[in-house]
Order: sequence, then C-alpha cells, then structure tokens
Amino acid sequence: MKKKGDRLLPGLIELGLILILIGVALIATALLVYVILGLIKEKRNIRGGSVIIIGPLPIMMASDKEVAKMALLFTVIVLLFSLMITLMMYYS
Repeated sequence: MKKKGDRLLPGLIELGLILILIGVALIATALLVYVILGLIKEKRNIRGGSVIIIGPLPIMMASDKEVAKMALLFTVIVLLFSLMITLMMYYS
C-alpha cells in the first residue's frame, strides 16, 4: 500500500544532481577569482564563515560577527526552503 509521501516528484534526482554540479562550479569559480585577485592585489582581506547542522544543533564558524550573521541568515533561508520542499512532497 502506498502512502502520500512515498512517491518522488518526476526529475527530482536529476534536479538534485544539477544543483550539486552548479554548487561545485560556483565554488571553483569563486576560488579561481580569489586566486587571481590575490595575485593582482597586495592586500589580502578574506572573510568567511560556515554553519554545520548536526541534528538540531547548529555549529557556526566565522571570521567576524558580520559574516556570522550572514551565514546564520543564509542557513535559516535554506532550512525554510528545504522544509517547504519536504512538505510539498509529502502533501502532493
């Protein structure tokens, strides 16, 4: 017996793979831009941050408070988007 949430949206696996490839391409492009700008400019002021979510606990690392706020905001947006997609799949 099938339940409501058992079926996947058509093309969902392909969409996931495409999004992964786009993410890898964006990371590679950003790395290349930083390397080229680092060779051109003398001053190197690179800021960064990340958020790792293990269960309900977020672990945040950032170079300063402004980057930490941006990383937290981005994490909340991504979590809300993934919750929305999950609920759409369950109720469709």
